[in-house]
Amino acid sequence: MEKQFWDEPIVVETDKLGQYVTIGSTERAAEYLLLEWPKEFDEESYVAAKQALLDAHEGRLTAADARDSFLAAVIEAGVFIRY
Repeated sequence: MEKQFWDEPIVVETDKLGQYVTIGSTERAAEYLLLEWPKEFDEESYVAAKQALLDAHEGRLTAADARDSFLAAVIEAGVFIRY
């Protein structure tokens, strides 16, 4: 399956103050959730985002919908977003 790039990337702050990472695809978002997500924030939206990213990767959901779900999890966790 081709990589699912997003029309509008999401830039989030890392665990190091002032450093950011750009999330621009469904696959990169999944990697971020699995490897870089703040472990204390595994709220309902986090679980929903993981499922949405998997669904998008398997063709059951659009990349845009997966992005929206990922963004909701980021906001709920209080991860700083750079605009």
